[in-house]
Amino acid sequence: MKYDFIDKTEPTKCVGYSIHIKMPEEREKIFALWERFNQNKDKIENSLGTSYGISEFNGEDVKYSAMMEVSDFGEKPEDMTTMVLTPRSYAQFVHDGTVQEIGSTCNLIFDEVPKAGLKPGGPLIEVYSKNFKGLGREEVPILLTLSNENKPAASDSLKHN
Repeated sequence: MKYDFIDKTEPTKCVGYSIHIKMPEEREKIFALWERFNQNKDKIENSLGTSYGISEFNGEDVKYSAMMEVSDFGEKPEDMTTMVLTPRSYAQFVHDGTVQEIGSTCNLIFDEVPKAGLKPGGPLIEVYSKNFKGLGREEVPILLTLSNENKPAASDSLKHN
C-alpha cells in the first residue's frame, strides 16, 4: 500500500461523540455513532467542515470518536465531548471505496505497517472533507500517527497547516 509522510504543525480542535467498543465484534456501533453525529453536527459552533473518525487502540478495546474540526470551542450539544489532536507526524494512506469497506483498508494498513518498518504512535484518523457524501466509492485519507522513532527526513515530509 502506498503512503506519504505528512506533518501536522498546528493542533486540531474537535467536537463530537466517542464510544468504547470491542473490535471486531462491535464494529457496527461505529455506523450508529456516525448517524447520531450527522444528526447533530449542525449544532456545533465554529465548524470548519472537516470530520474525523478517530480510533484509539488498546488491544481489542477501541475508543472510536466521530468528530468535527472547529476553529475554537464554542456551543455544542451537551452530550458531545471535545478533543485536541496535537501536532504529530503521520503516514497518510488513502482508502478508495465505500464507507462500509473502510475497515478492510484499516486492516490492510496494519498488516503493511510492520513490513514497511513503521511504528504506530497514536490513533488512526479517517479524514472526511466537507464534500464527503458517504454514498458510493470515495477517496478518504487515513492518517496513521507515527511514533517519534519514525520521523521522516525533512525532504520526505509534506507540511500541512
